[in-house]
Amino acid sequence: MANGKPARGKRVARWLIGGIGGLLVLGGVLVLLASYDFVQNALPARGTVVALDVTVNKGRESYRPEVQFLDATGRKWRARTLLSSSSYGFDIGTRVDILYDRRDPQSIRMDRWFELWGLAVPFLVVGFVLLIPLAGSLRNRKLPPVEGDTGRKPAAPRPRPEAVTQETGGGIRRRGAQSGAPTVRRRR
Repeated sequence: MANGKPARGKRVARWLIGGIGGLLVLGGVLVLLASYDFVQNALPARGTVVALDVTVNKGRESYRPEVQFLDATGRKWRARTLLSSSSYGFDIGTRVDILYDRRDPQSIRMDRWFELWGLAVPFLVVGFVLLIPLAGSLRNRKLPPVEGDTGRKPAAPRPRPEAVTQETGGGIRRRGAQSGAPTVRRRR
């Protein structure tokens, strides 16, 4: 259209989608930082599954184990994992490796990569994918001219006469020099 509304609408949509993507990336980074903090303060332990919370959503079962373990001082604790998962199909009495936060021993996670770091992955992937249209529009955007800028490319520097020479029989002659011009000789 002549009034520019479609272009403006596309710009607004890109910024909106990019903003959502930025928020998702920020959320993923915050989850990574929380996981890093947990890992820095976590101690390993071997525990026993004493109970399972089973959740059924759309026909799929998800398990959240409750684990009993001894901390580094020998004190007995019972705690539920942070996440539930369909891959946690443990039987009661199964021995599992966990990490617990030494500041709060009831904060435990299974000693598995996904439980420690995997929660951030979907946030980061979806967030970066949503940032792509915004990055593309920023890349194609023309910047306003700088004050005093004519918009033309600067001329290439002129070569020094010594650099642009050609050798002739008795000496060095400058390119473009007219015939009959004096010969320039250099001693080495």
